[in-house]
Amino acid sequence: ESHNEFLQQGSLEITLAPEEVARIRGYDLARMQGQNAPSDYIYRGIRKDGTEVWLNNRSFLIDWGDGPAVCTVLFDVTKSRNAMQQLYLLESAMQEANDPFFAVDPDGRFIYVNDASCRALGYGCEEMLTMTVSDINPARTGNEWRKRWDYLKAHGHRVSFGEHRRKDGTVFPVETTSTFIDHDGHEYIFAYSRDISERLRTENALRQAREVEERRRAELAVQESETRLRGALESLQEGFALFDADDRLVLMNSRYADTHPNAEEILEQGGTFEDILRASLPGIADARGRDEEFVAQRISEH
Repeated sequence: ESHNEFLQQGSLEITLAPEEVARIRGYDLARMQGQNAPSDYIYRGIRKDGTEVWLNNRSFLIDWGDGPAVCTVLFDVTKSRNAMQQLYLLESAMQEANDPFFAVDPDGRFIYVNDASCRALGYGCEEMLTMTVSDINPARTGNEWRKRWDYLKAHGHRVSFGEHRRKDGTVFPVETTSTFIDHDGHEYIFAYSRDISERLRTENALRQAREVEERRRAELAVQESETRLRGALESLQEGFALFDADDRLVLMNSRYADTHPNAEEILEQGGTFEDILRASLPGIADARGRDEEFVAQRISEH
C-alpha cells in the first residue's frame, strides 16, 4: 500500500493474519501497561493482495504527546524464513533416512552426519564430528583422499564400492553415492552409504545356485549323450568297445560283453585292453601254449 493509504487504516492489525491478532494485541497491551512483553518476534502477515508475508516485529515504548506509544519497526523476513524452513525440512529428511549420510569438507573432516551414520558405525554423532573419512575408511588416507576429492570436483558425482570400519574394528561392505557441492565459494562432498552385506550374500547365494544348476544341466546333457550313444551301440550287429588314451575300457555294447568274459567287472574296475585279452585267453584256441606271445601280438595290433 501507499504511505497515506497505510496510515488511513489506523492500525497495524491490518497486516496480521487472523490467528496472530490476539497474540500481538496482548503484547502491545502488556507493553503499554509497563509489563514485560517480547520486543523482537516474528509473525505471519497478510499483504493487500492476500499473499502471505513473514515479518520481524521489533517494538519499544516512546513518549508521544500526552502518553506512551509503541514504536514498531517491521522487517520482511519471508525469504530467510522460507530458506530456514527448507533447510529444516532437508535436515529432517536426512535424519529420517535409513542410510548413513555424511557431509565432508576438503580436508576429509565430517561437518554433518545423520543418526543412521552413528548407528551404523557405533559412534556418537558429536564424536563423529571430530573425525575424518580415513577414520572409517582406511582406503581414503592421504593421497587417496585427495584423488577422490579431485575426481568428484571434476566429475560432480560417483557411485563407488568399498568398506567401512565400525568403532569396534569390524568392517562391512558399502555402496557409496557421492556428490560434489560448491555453495557460496565453500566446497563439500555429500555422500550416502549403504550397507550391502545382505545384498552380497544374496548375490553369492544366487551365483552358487546358478553354478549348481549349470553343472546339473551339463551332467544331464552328458547323460543324455551317453544314453543316445549306448542306444546306437546296442543297435550294432557286432560287438563294440571304446578305450581311452590310457587303453582303459570306458564303453561297450552287450554283444562285446557276451563274447568277452568278465568284461563288465573289468569295465567297473577301470581295466585295460590287456585285462580283457588275458581274461579271454582260455577260450582262444590260437593262444594255447603261447599266451604271452599272443598277448604281445594283439596289443601291438590294437
